[in-house]
Amino acid sequence: MIPFLCVNPSDTKENILDELQRMYDAGVRCIKLINAYQRNYPGDGPNLMAVYAFAAQRGMIVLNHHWRESEIRKIAAMHPESDFIFAHYGGGYQDEVMAEFGNVYTNIWSYGNMGWLEKGIRTLGPEKFMMGSDGFANCMSVGIGPVVFADIGDDAKRLILGGNAARLLHKAGALPKSLQSMFGIV
Repeated sequence: MIPFLCVNPSDTKENILDELQRMYDAGVRCIKLINAYQRNYPGDGPNLMAVYAFAAQRGMIVLNHHWRESEIRKIAAMHPESDFIFAHYGGGYQDEVMAEFGNVYTNIWSYGNMGWLEKGIRTLGPEKFMMGSDGFANCMSVGIGPVVFADIGDDAKRLILGGNAARLLHKAGALPKSLQSMFGIV
């Protein structure tokens, strides 16, 4: 398991930064935000802007369940050295943002009509997609099925099922050494 830390954006900035530093010192290199469920705190609110700056200074990955289009455009432009991941791919403005910013990606843990993944890959390439893991809330087939049964090549499937996540985790210093050779990382 590779840990992702979560903070309450409604806490004080000082407490948030202290928690980020504590977890970073413990080896955590990834952040998962769920601010939409935390009093709907804005994705570009001052406390989360401090989180993004902290992550950028340390090369951490930031995943969020939901950014509004204006928020992620602002954040990705301010921190081009950081990698940002949309949870639960939905196309639409996500496609536009991922096409515009090389540092924005998505996971695909969601239900969709047949062909939704293939359409996204035709638009953006397989390098922007990775399987998510809401495995505690949904059956694992929700994440794996759309990839395994997609009308895409095996290389693209390998990227989506692990290669893309491994690349970003390695860049952030979060991919265990024991998995690096599995993904051709030396």
